[in-house]
Amino acid sequence: MGVAINTKIDTFTNNGFINSPGSGQWNNGIWISSNATIEKLVNNGTIKGGHSAIMVTSQHIKTVENTGIIHAEGEWGSSILLEYGGFIEHIINTGTISSNNVGIGSAYG
Repeated sequence: MGVAINTKIDTFTNNGFINSPGSGQWNNGIWISSNATIEKLVNNGTIKGGHSAIMVTSQHIKTVENTGIIHAEGEWGSSILLEYGGFIEHIINTGTISSNNVGIGSAYG
């Protein structure tokens, strides 16, 4: 796992490289888990995951601003994966969101 977030964050900014290679479901570049919210996630760099690049489980991100690269390598993952009611209110993308499977996906509600 690259970065696991389980708390409230006003602004999370990536200007570098976040990577979690591999093919298992826990190989996510950024995983937003229970009790976590992010007001603004800014990506100016690269976020890669073997399963998903950004995984939002049961929580939410208010705004994602991407000028960089968000990419998932896995066969079953997504660049941005929303699970168990996880959601994003706004996506502002002038960069690249890509995947070997699904760009932005939802699983399990």
